[in-house]
Amino acid sequence: MTVARRWCLGAAAASWVLCIVMQLVAGDVLPPEVSVSQYGVGPHGWLFTLWVLSILVTAALVTLRAVRRPRSAAVLVAAGSVGALVMGFVRTDAGGLQQSLNAKVHMAGAVVALALLPLGFWVLLEQCGRRQRRVGRALTAATAVSLVLLVVSALGVDTAGIGAQRSWALWQSVGAVLEMVLMAYGAAVVPLRDGRARRGGTGPGGAGTTPAGDPAGGPAGIRHGIRQGIGQGIRQGIGQGRRTPATGAGGGRGGAGRPG
Repeated sequence: MTVARRWCLGAAAASWVLCIVMQLVAGDVLPPEVSVSQYGVGPHGWLFTLWVLSILVTAALVTLRAVRRPRSAAVLVAAGSVGALVMGFVRTDAGGLQQSLNAKVHMAGAVVALALLPLGFWVLLEQCGRRQRRVGRALTAATAVSLVLLVVSALGVDTAGIGAQRSWALWQSVGAVLEMVLMAYGAAVVPLRDGRARRGGTGPGGAGTTPAGDPAGGPAGIRHGIRQGIGQGIRQGIGQGRRTPATGAGGGRGGAGRPG
């Protein structure tokens, strides 16, 4: 597993851990009583911000390290990340009334993040194999359905048979969880470039790598360079010994020099 893969999976795992801790500290598990945004209200709102930032970091790492990164994916993830930043740092109103300017800005950022980040990862997964594409499409479609039901619930329609407000909280939770699943899957399967590669020379393992495929700047690359240098020196010494003719005292070939 490459360093880039470890970082991406670590960020994805952190988002899940923070999501669980956030719910336990608030004493309100998904789906919440009012909305997911209420986790950001109160003295423990910083946990909500950290959770959102962990999602943003996961999206950024996977996108920046992706071997095949279409411009549309980069634009979608960048725009979704801006929405996530707004959602994480601008608080909504307590109780879910959403009457203040802050609450409306927060809601706009949340909609942008929930809509564009999954689309960006869908584009990245479309660059993978057939199985990965199918899983990416299924997760993206499920996320889109949850967002449509979320919007319908926001209009006052009881889409889940539990009341419009509870339906809103339910579909918001489903959309957030599906987005995290999609990002974790992308962090696991999207082909990534290892950022440890040394600038400069190339080898059969790829740019900036040793022939064994290890980055030239790492310990394995250093050991390989030492062995390669020693082997080259031995080969040169043997070659020079074979090419040098035997000489006698008078400088003639094969024995004593010719008498004058």
